[in-house]
Amino acid sequence: MRIGIDITAFAEGHSGIQLYIRSILDNLQDIDKHGEYFLFERFPSDYKIINPKWQKVIIKLPKFFGSQTLWFQFIFPYFVRKNKIEIVWSPAFFVPRFISKKIRVLLTIYDLGFIRVPETFDKAHLRRCRLLIPNSLKRADLIMVISDFISKEIRQYFPAIARKRIIIAACGRWQKTLPENYSAQTRSEFLFFAGNFEPRKNLLNVIKALEYLAEAGLRIELQIAGPEGWRNRDIKEYLSRSPINKQVTFLGFIDEHRLIENYCKCKALIFPSLYEGFGMPVLEALSLDCLVLTSKNTVMEEICGQTALYFDPRNPVDIAKTIRTIFQAEFDRKIYLSHRMDVLNRYDWKNTTEIIYGEITAMNSEIRPFSRE
Repeated sequence: MRIGIDITAFAEGHSGIQLYIRSILDNLQDIDKHGEYFLFERFPSDYKIINPKWQKVIIKLPKFFGSQTLWFQFIFPYFVRKNKIEIVWSPAFFVPRFISKKIRVLLTIYDLGFIRVPETFDKAHLRRCRLLIPNSLKRADLIMVISDFISKEIRQYFPAIARKRIIIAACGRWQKTLPENYSAQTRSEFLFFAGNFEPRKNLLNVIKALEYLAEAGLRIELQIAGPEGWRNRDIKEYLSRSPINKQVTFLGFIDEHRLIENYCKCKALIFPSLYEGFGMPVLEALSLDCLVLTSKNTVMEEICGQTALYFDPRNPVDIAKTIRTIFQAEFDRKIYLSHRMDVLNRYDWKNTTEIIYGEITAMNSEIRPFSRE
C-alpha cells in the first residue's frame, strides 16, 4: 500500500491545521508498520520521519514555477503518478483537479468558513475556496471532518454529495498536565485569548464588551496570544482610540511554556470566534483547569457541553454580561470545571488516527489496479 500525503501546509506556520496534520502523522508512523508513505512538499520542513517505510519527496522547482496553485494542480499529481501512489490524503481542503481517477482520495475539511463567514476571508483565498472546495468534495472518495457540526454543514450546503461517506476524525486533547505547584486560588484577574489575530476570531466585540464593563466600573485586562493573522488593522486602529487601550496586551506568538503559564494564571479563556470547525484552544484551556467563555450556536457547544459559559458572539453587551458573571463574588467555577475530564477523554489523537488508518486500510482493499495511462 503506497500512500501519498501533501504536507505543504507545514510551510504556512503554526495554526490548528498544521497541529492536526502533525499529530495524525506522528501517530500513523507508530501505528502503521506496513504501508509505504510518501510526504510531498515544495520546501523542506522540520517534520521528522522515524518510520523506515516513510520518506519525504521534496519537489524543488525553479522560481518561474513558484505558484502554489500550479504546483498543487499539475506538479504534485505528476509526482503522485511517478511514485505509483495508490491512496492520496489531501489534509487541507483541496484535491488536485488533475489527479488520476485510479487513485483513491481522502479529503479533510476543517470548516466551511468561506460560506458561513466570507467577510472574514482574504479575497484571493475566498475565490480559491469557492472555486476548488466544491470540486474537491466531488472528487474525494472519502471526506473526513473534525466535528459532527461540520459533517452536518457539508450535507446541508452540498446535498449533491449526500451519498458519500463522511467520517468524523476529531482533534485530540492537549497532552499536558497541571504544574505541581498549581492552585486555582492563585489565578489572576485577566482574561486570555489564544489563536490567530484575524476577523473570524471576533476580538473587536470583546474589546467593545470590555469598554461597557469599564464604563460600569469593572476594568478587566485582556492578554492576546497568537500569530499576527490578517485583516486586523481596523481592530488595532479601533483599540488605539479606545479608552481601554492600556487594558489590552498583545503577546504575539508565545512558546508552549508561556502558553501553559497563561492558561494556569488567567481568570478564564475567552474564545469569541464567530465560526470554527473545532476550536482547539477550548480543549487546551480545559486540560489546564481553565474556565472557558465562548460563543453559543457554534461548534464549541458540541465540544465543551456544560463545561463552558456561552454568549452571543455578535452582541458585545451579552459578552460583557457573561464576563461580569465570573467576576461576581458568588460565582463558583467548580460547577463548570467538575466534568472537564469527561470532555477531554472524548478527544484522543491516537483514537482519531486509528479511525483514519482503518479507512486507509479499507480503501486499500478497493484499490483500482495501477496502470500507466
